[in-house]
Parts: sequence; structure tokens; C-alpha cells
Amino acid sequence: MKRPAPPTAAFTLIEMMIAIALGMLIILTAVAGFRTASTAVTSANRLSLENNLLRAGYWEAQNQLDFWTNLDDPNHPDASRPLKAIGAITDWTGQGRQHGLPFTPMYGTTSPSLESTGVWPRGGTVPRNAPVSGLNGIMPGPSGHPTATDAQTTDTLELDKGWDPTFAWAPHDPRTWSRANMAEKDRDGSLERSDIMPPMINGRYAIFGNTGPGATLRSYNIVPDFNDPMTSQTPINVTYTGYSSGGVHPWYYRQLDGLINAMGYAAFCDYLPANAIYTWYSNSGDRTPGDINKFGISPNYNFCNWDGNQRSSRGIYRNTYATSFGYLNPRSSDTYRQTGTPSPPGGNNLRQWHYQHYESDYNAYDTNAGGWSGVVDLQWFLSHTCMPERLMTQMPAAWPQVQVCVGRLLKNAHFVAVAKVRRTAPLTGEVIELSWCGLGTSLRGARQQRLRDGQGWARWDNAPSATIDPNLDSPP
Repeated sequence: MKRPAPPTAAFTLIEMMIAIALGMLIILTAVAGFRTASTAVTSANRLSLENNLLRAGYWEAQNQLDFWTNLDDPNHPDASRPLKAIGAITDWTGQGRQHGLPFTPMYGTTSPSLESTGVWPRGGTVPRNAPVSGLNGIMPGPSGHPTATDAQTTDTLELDKGWDPTFAWAPHDPRTWSRANMAEKDRDGSLERSDIMPPMINGRYAIFGNTGPGATLRSYNIVPDFNDPMTSQTPINVTYTGYSSGGVHPWYYRQLDGLINAMGYAAFCDYLPANAIYTWYSNSGDRTPGDINKFGISPNYNFCNWDGNQRSSRGIYRNTYATSFGYLNPRSSDTYRQTGTPSPPGGNNLRQWHYQHYESDYNAYDTNAGGWSGVVDLQWFLSHTCMPERLMTQMPAAWPQVQVCVGRLLKNAHFVAVAKVRRTAPLTGEVIELSWCGLGTSLRGARQQRLRDGQGWARWDNAPSATIDPNLDSPP
């Protein structure tokens, strides 16, 4: 008799389904955990990359604040350094004269300079002082160096021409004083009756200082008394004769007359003392009847702003509270409204940019779409002084794009350097921008960092026996 076989142990269908479900749940949990960890790692890497790029952008901005490489890279040849060039401005404000730009050398042997082109010729004894501790004639001389006398035009110190970095503009030196009549105006016949009002109410200050001592002072006509009908209204010619050249101070006015066309209007303000008066009497050019050069008092040359149509002597604040000067990027768009593909400006336009003011105050609200617009003028100015440029020209498409810019402008008598670092996400287009006002080198410092002749950086060393390389301000 056969005994029945014992039953075989196995999962039931329900048990199998439960086991499979539990296994899939475990697998899904593991996959989800892996994906979460992978996403976290990817996010951490992306944030790390963004932070590294932002950090690199920050340090690039700091580098530009100190060395101005966004405007002029001394490692490039002169042909690739447009702000080192020199040339004429062809419109009526430039009158065809040669103009330099912020990095045009004062003197030089291999590149056109302000001296060689006649923009700011050298004369007298420049440099006036011997180099100090081998510093190649770029530092002011000892504090006890002689100063000009107060009544001698023949003083050789007064006859110096051109930029002299060895001379400190001492306030006790009479040749650094402005002798302008602050009330004298360029009278407009339609507003102030220049046909009957005397052009000079408080005397002729050109006899105290002008660019051409000994030059003949021009005559002008006045009406004796236009309020008295019994008095003859026939104009009387007023002449100035018999004045000797002694006692006329030319040095300060020659400095202004040369510097106004040397490196642009922002540089003009940068190189002069903060309390300088931008008025000089001249024996040539467009002048008032009292021989004030109109560049310093008339808005027609784009150095002075309109300021209620006032046309009298002024300093840095009146020229920058309603308008601004700046250093404009030579790679920015040449089109006024920045339409189309940006293209670098030609030499004439680039020079015009640096020899004009830009609306930055109450006129900047004007939105006249059919013509000139103060809003567009301000936007154009800001976009050209602080033009964002890519930190990396070549990089993976998935990387965020970082742009850096440093803009330098002069507003309300303050020299401002605005640095910006901008990050744009490649997928979402999200933009993060960091901006700050930085402390960096002035234009004078940046020019002294660059070799005068050729390309490269000027070597500096404060050792007593060291001699630095000639830079853009070094005398010959």
C-alpha cells in the first residue's frame, strides 16, 4: 500500500504578489534616494560653479578697478589700443584740432604723443626738478623747490609749458593761482544786450595773466550811457595800450589751454586740483571781448553745461551737477540708441565721446521720442561707461554666463567707479547682479602703470637705487 507524498512548501499567489510589491517599493525607494542624492550633488556642483564664476567676476572687477584693463590693455599692440591714439575731431566743436585720449602719452619716441603732435607742446625747463631716488622724473621734487615770484613774467618757472610730473602744485606758488574775474561773462546779445552793456564791468583781468604775455589786447566798443537820451549813443572804442609784459602770469592758463585737448574732459578734471577754476585768458581762438577762452565758460563746446545759460567762470561742481563726464568703453556700440549689431566706434566718434558732457540730472527726465531725449542720453552714457563684457568668451553651453564691467564717471564733483558682476542662468534666464562703488586707481595712476614706448607694464620699485620704466606721464 502506497503512502501519499507529503505536500511541497511554496508561496501562494497572494504571498508572491505581496513580495513583488514590497521588492518594487524597496527598489523605487532606492532609486528615488539615488536621484535625490544625484540632484543634490548636481545642485551643489551648479551652485559651486556659479559661486566660482561670480568670485572670478568679482576679482576681475577688482582688477579692472586697479589697472583699467577694460579700457586699455598694455599687453596689446598700439593698433589694438584705441584710447592711446590721437587725431582730429572734425565737427565744429573740435574745429579740426588734434585731440588726445585718456591713454595718449605725454611724450614718447615710438608712438604719437601730445608733444609731437602739437596738442600740448613742451617749453621752458620740463622737467623742472631732478628725479628723486632714481624714480625717472615722475615724482614731485623736494618740498623746498623754488616757486615763481609774484611780479615777474620773465621768471623761467612761469614760462614752462607741457606736463611736468616733477612739479607739485603748491598753493603758495603764485603761478598756480587763477586770476580770472568770476563775474565776467560771455554776454549773449539776445539776453543781456551785449550791444549796449560793457563786456567787462570790473576791469580787464587779462592784464594779470594770459597764455600770451605781451600780446596786444583787443579793443571793443561801448555806449557811454544808454539810459540818458541827451547823451550821444555813438559807440566809443575802448583800447588797451601801453601795458608791459611784466607781471603777466602765463603758466596756469597755458596748463588749462593744453590740457583741455589732451585726454578728454573727464581727464581734464582729473589732472587739475579739485578747487581749480576752469577759466583762462588767451591770445588766440574763440574768445570773449575780454579774451576769456570760450571753452571754459560757453556751453557751445560741450565742456560747460547750460546751467540756466550762465556763461561765467566755473569749477568742477557747476560742470558736473547737471551733466557728467566719463571714460567710455572703446568696444561699445557706435549707434546712439544701440540698435542692431554693436560695432566699435571710429576714431573721430570715439574722440567726440570723450569731449562732451552727458545729461545726468533734471534734463534726464525728458522722453522726447521724436528727437533728442534726456532719458536716452543718460541710458546711452551709462551703457557706454559701464558696458558688461563676458568673463569667458568660450565655455560649455550649460554654464551660466557671467559679465563684468567697471564704469568710471564724474558726477557732482565726485569721481565714481561703479563695478558690476552679472550672472545669467542658461535655462531660466534668471539674472543676478552684484554692484558696488569701488576704490581703485585714478587715471593718473593707471597711466603711470603703462610703458611710455611700446607695449607692456612699467616696472615700479621704491628701492633707493631703483629706476622705474618711463610711463605715459614721464618727461623725455
